[in-house]
Amino acid sequence: MSHPGFLKSVPSPQDEFFTGLPPELKGFSQQLLGCIDVPSDQPSFGRVIHAMSGALVAFAREHEFYRDTEVRQFELACQLAAYAKLQIPLDGTPLAHMTGRLGTHGGWALCTELDPRCLEIPVALGAELALALAQGRRLQVDYLKLLRRDLKKIPAPGHEEPETATDLRALGVGKYWRKAFAGKVKRLEAIVAQAYVIVHRHRRSQHLRRLHRHGSELLAGSALVNPVRTER
Repeated sequence: MSHPGFLKSVPSPQDEFFTGLPPELKGFSQQLLGCIDVPSDQPSFGRVIHAMSGALVAFAREHEFYRDTEVRQFELACQLAAYAKLQIPLDGTPLAHMTGRLGTHGGWALCTELDPRCLEIPVALGAELALALAQGRRLQVDYLKLLRRDLKKIPAPGHEEPETATDLRALGVGKYWRKAFAGKVKRLEAIVAQAYVIVHRHRRSQHLRRLHRHGSELLAGSALVNPVRTER
């Protein structure tokens, strides 16, 4: 019989993944995990983080407005995707443990099946993930279900043909989520534009304060050099 403390001492897949991970990447990983329902046994943990971070990278590469605004997030996503890819062979809990739970953890299941190099789906997931991070919410389950259903129609990376894009449209890929995807991109554009205005106003305010302070210092210096003389 196992010692009572044995199970408590076994690190979780998340603990193993975070071992040796730089603090800034650990914090970013936790932000991503905050957007998705995480199964208690965390199967294929490295693959899920790879899919999520890779989806952000895929979206940012196709939408320069986001990449150019969220520069630091893009850098972290690239670094985390590279790290997670190396951890996939070390995943301790097999994907088979998801059997029977796809209805309650469909988002997690999508990420265990998604290769960030495949067509269309990573960019669509990246848009939803970027918006969820910006709005501080979870990923929309119904949207993820539509992506997962279409993922089954897309060939594995390296097996695409010149006519693949046309074939996917003929198969109806994106028919039920492409409009929602376009809406997410527009909302992100609005959020980015609003953030730009706020930052620009803040910088202008700081500039005006510096000018005011500099002017006050000049006046004070002038008063010391040319003191006001009082008549007797």
